[in-house]
Amino acid sequence: MGDVVRDILEVLSQKGEVKIAELATLLKSSEESVRSALNTLENLGLVEKSNNLLVRLTDDARRLLSK
Repeated sequence: MGDVVRDILEVLSQKGEVKIAELATLLKSSEESVRSALNTLENLGLVEKSNNLLVRLTDDARRLLSK
């Protein structure tokens, strides 16, 4: 799962907001794997999911990635 997490953070840092299905396509991974990784990232406070299935980095994640 580590590669998926890293890749999600990279995509989100480049694109800003992405739909979960688009992430799965971009990463050539199953939606289930992407959702699992996103749940981990959300629990760590690094991503937020919106009601319309968009995912974005939190301000904390942006600060960490900019270092």
